[in-house]
Amino acid sequence: MSKKATSLLRNVLVLALTMVIVFSGNQSLAARQENEGLDPQLQKVVNEALKLEGVKYKSPHHHPDVGFNCDGLVWYSYKEAINHLVPMSPANMEKFGKEITREELRPGDIIVYSFGYSNRPTHIGLYVGNIKGYDKPQIIHAYEPAVSLDNFDRFDESVRSYRRIYIENDAKYADYRVEGWVKARVNNGTQDYDNRTIRTQLRPGTVIKNGIDYGSFVRFEHKGESLYVASSELKRISPLKPLNKNLPDRTIEEPLMKDEGSPYWIKKDVNVRDGQNKIIGRLYRGDKIYALKDGKHYKIDYVKGSREVEARVHQAFVTDENPQAKAYIKARVNVRSQADKKIIGRLQRGQYIYGNLNGNYFEFTYRGVAARVHKNFISDDVYAGGGYIKRNVNVRRVGSGSVVRTYYKGKYQMGRLENGYFYFTLKGEEVRIPESFVQMDRAETKTIKSRVNIRDGQGNYLFSKRAGSKINVVRLGNQYRFYERGRTCFVHHSFVQ
Repeated sequence: MSKKATSLLRNVLVLALTMVIVFSGNQSLAARQENEGLDPQLQKVVNEALKLEGVKYKSPHHHPDVGFNCDGLVWYSYKEAINHLVPMSPANMEKFGKEITREELRPGDIIVYSFGYSNRPTHIGLYVGNIKGYDKPQIIHAYEPAVSLDNFDRFDESVRSYRRIYIENDAKYADYRVEGWVKARVNNGTQDYDNRTIRTQLRPGTVIKNGIDYGSFVRFEHKGESLYVASSELKRISPLKPLNKNLPDRTIEEPLMKDEGSPYWIKKDVNVRDGQNKIIGRLYRGDKIYALKDGKHYKIDYVKGSREVEARVHQAFVTDENPQAKAYIKARVNVRSQADKKIIGRLQRGQYIYGNLNGNYFEFTYRGVAARVHKNFISDDVYAGGGYIKRNVNVRRVGSGSVVRTYYKGKYQMGRLENGYFYFTLKGEEVRIPESFVQMDRAETKTIKSRVNIRDGQGNYLFSKRAGSKINVVRLGNQYRFYERGRTCFVHHSFVQ
């Protein structure tokens, strides 16, 4: 055989072998399964889960870059494959799913387990069915040390129930109204890497038309994208109707959202007034607001205590240009001249100044002189915490200065230090006393290690904080106590560093 013929034959063989490898690689996941007549949507879910085999186990997580726990694997497989949302945690998944019998299991269903002496759901496995090379039907689950396949009857003695969590024909839709400020996401995850998936915030009164009921969540369409909101944040305002599969793809309308207004800044400290012209709070120079122009006033949504109320500020105190940054003094600090670095004054904790950060220093004007302080002594938030009343003092309303009541020596109160006064909320009103009457806790500045729920003294959920958030805390046993959003808050020490 000539050299030319030999070379041609070699190229043909290489090409044929490459085609076989590519074809077999593309078919590898589907070829492993032997389930006839499986719903194409569920086939995608199972294939997505099989791709994750070998990813390390890590709780509580649900992303291949970090790791999976049991419910995270199921949640991720459904979301990535068909954008179907299920709630997190074994208990919530069991409650969400429709109970079926062992004989009715089909790939994509879940098996709920109760391990040990617990009588509650503690583990979830995704039923895969028959796979080539295995004698028995399989489940795939996140079980230490990694995501793996197992015989579906391996943990028979611990099975609590069998559940179906995808029944598109059973889906229903209705109209909903938003009860309070709520974040709309492209998923229902809670880990740090999900923060980027927040698309918008819906304000109280927003109406979601034709939201699809997903048990713990409601799905709706907004700007061409499917978003999800927790059902607990919504009130259903129309009867549930069956979701007909013959409906067009765009089965839901954009929510009717109120215009949140344009961004403005407060150029001088100003009282905030309600519709009856009553002072309900105060905004300070540099505060950013979203407002709608209404004659000589700007209408805003003002947070008073735990409630949001419609309020207004006079146009003379508002500008559309961002003024200098506002900074709070964290600890007593010497003020130095920018020109010769000499000490020209001193600022106390809680005072605020306006200026701009330049390298390691915050530059501002102090009594007509260009001055600066080191950036380690400033914060973009007020100093908040708790303290004891050192001697009897009158508590006065912010704005009018009228006396509300008298606090006596020894009383403990949470609040914030700002510009020589200790501010706090009393019966829904913002009040204050001079800082000299308060002995503050020796609070420390700590950092949240991972996203965590914040609770009140009775253990009730208040809000959540993301990793990297700074808080001023006092250690009380296994908890850290701090003050935020007008409330006394607690977080477990294991989430703080």
